[in-house]
Amino acid sequence: MTDKYTPGPWIVVYRPTGAGNSQWRVYDKDYNPITSSGVGPHAFNEANARLIAAAPEMLAALEDITPPNWSLNDPMSLKYGAARAAIKAAKKKE
Repeated sequence: MTDKYTPGPWIVVYRPTGAGNSQWRVYDKDYNPITSSGVGPHAFNEANARLIAAAPEMLAALEDITPPNWSLNDPMSLKYGAARAAIKAAKKKE
């Protein structure tokens, strides 16, 4: 893979910020920051951070289980097409 992104695994760290607010941060294995959730009591912050942290493993799994060529007669063809679209979106270059 030639796309440039920080290789996994990524980890999620909870950081209380005071006044009832918190922030979820995503780091690489060397604790370099990848991204962080917004500061506040937002109910989805943890789930969003965990989903982001799982991205490298999910991309690798999709690439591993999706054959490079498949027949439209294959019962899995719609699933393979959806997986290839997700892989393409993850690797899209601007």
